[in-house]
Amino acid sequence: MVLERVVSSGGRRFSVYFKNNPDWMTQYSIAQRPVSRHEPEVVEYLLQNLKPGMTFLDVGAGVGWFTLIGAHEVGDEGLVLAYEPLPSRYKLLRENVKLNNFENVQCFPLALSDKEGEAYMTGRHLMRLTHRKTDISTKTISLDSHFVTLNLKRVDVVKIDVEGEELKVLYGMEQTIENNPQIKIVCEIHGAIESGREHEERLFYFMSELGFHAKELGGTPPHWVFSKTRWA
Repeated sequence: MVLERVVSSGGRRFSVYFKNNPDWMTQYSIAQRPVSRHEPEVVEYLLQNLKPGMTFLDVGAGVGWFTLIGAHEVGDEGLVLAYEPLPSRYKLLRENVKLNNFENVQCFPLALSDKEGEAYMTGRHLMRLTHRKTDISTKTISLDSHFVTLNLKRVDVVKIDVEGEELKVLYGMEQTIENNPQIKIVCEIHGAIESGREHEERLFYFMSELGFHAKELGGTPPHWVFSKTRWA
């Protein structure tokens, strides 16, 4: 069963579809409590840093909560690209964009990674990627390659929530990062299944080599912001 709720954030109100089953309890809980309690550090950061005319990328968009916030903040002159590989979530993502009449959003049923290919989703929430075949497959593509296809270059803010695959996403957007020195990246950092703490260390080392400074926003798992602007 799919339920519709009206939720709000920063004085903005959105209509959002939520799927009522155990795999969606995290998303569904947004509609059951004040939305400021759902990853409030990310919500606040986006509300403060997204401006009209910007390009915002929502990588691992889920049902589209941050996509909707981004679409509202960047306005008609801005652009939102939302990536969600899980078919059931992608369907609701598109429905939520349509429900709120946003015409500045493009949705893609893709998993951003470091190369083009095919992967499979597994795990309790069917979000982890694996090379072992499962019932749900997805196409992987690097952001650098996809930007060439879309004939895009500019991006201002990126939100990444990909359940341990974040380093591969970052590897696949190195050229895009180089082309956009003003870019800010909000990243939920999970310990990768196969490497744990080493995954986090490699991620921070990679970003520092690209000239980024890191600031922790908080949350569990923790959210970090990477920017080439040194934090005060």
